[in-house]
Amino acid sequence: MNVKRQDAALLGKKILVTRAANQAKEMADRIRYYGGEPVFAQVIAYRPAQGTEAECEAWNKAVREAEWVILTSQNALDFFIRQTDPNILGKLKWACVGKKTAERLASYGFQADFLPARFTADSLAQSFAVNVQRPCRAVVPMGSLSDGHWLEPLRRANIHLTERVLYETVACTSERENLEAAVRQGTLDVLTFASPSAVSFFTELLEDKDWHAAFAHCLVAAIGPSTGREIEKIGYFPEVIPVQHTAQALVDALASFYSK
Repeated sequence: MNVKRQDAALLGKKILVTRAANQAKEMADRIRYYGGEPVFAQVIAYRPAQGTEAECEAWNKAVREAEWVILTSQNALDFFIRQTDPNILGKLKWACVGKKTAERLASYGFQADFLPARFTADSLAQSFAVNVQRPCRAVVPMGSLSDGHWLEPLRRANIHLTERVLYETVACTSERENLEAAVRQGTLDVLTFASPSAVSFFTELLEDKDWHAAFAHCLVAAIGPSTGREIEKIGYFPEVIPVQHTAQALVDALASFYSK
């Protein structure tokens, strides 16, 4: 897409995207739309979680008995689909944290039955608890770093929940050298983070002096409040957090920031 003069808010800006290139195509396209240059350095990798035979049997039983699947990420969806009997999937209803997860669900041939107004886990739980007929049973596939505090409104609303960690979130060590090179060149203008774990693994993969220098010299953008709080824990503050917690909204917020 050719960048129009009025759309060149990010012209000349090098923007670090801490996700894999194949997972961030829309974000990269949006950066280029505004004239910016995405620089990819994946910091997170995922692998199936291990469980005992008894744990697997209990989870499969819960899935068979469930009416709803509650999804807080595309990764949770992907691992759930891979590990679930296809014959069961058609009978389930799907609650998705946001549009991107719903779009990913559609790629598997299913439609989201519930979406919150705001795309956060807290909003999903609160609105689901109020608007869905109860009592009901739901399963919640999770990652190893998932914070289950957001589930409390569901439990209070007489929704029977079964959660299970289906995947582990780990540092993407294979990208360490690429990340080091991107940071040490000193040419980055913006750091973007799409999850608290991205912040954590960014600092884990780099030497202290390198990540401190990056935060000190770059504009920092977080996709949402929880990611922003993770940045604050290490002593820095995100200058940009979009109202809608999506990658596209994050880039739009960056463009608005530089336009001002």
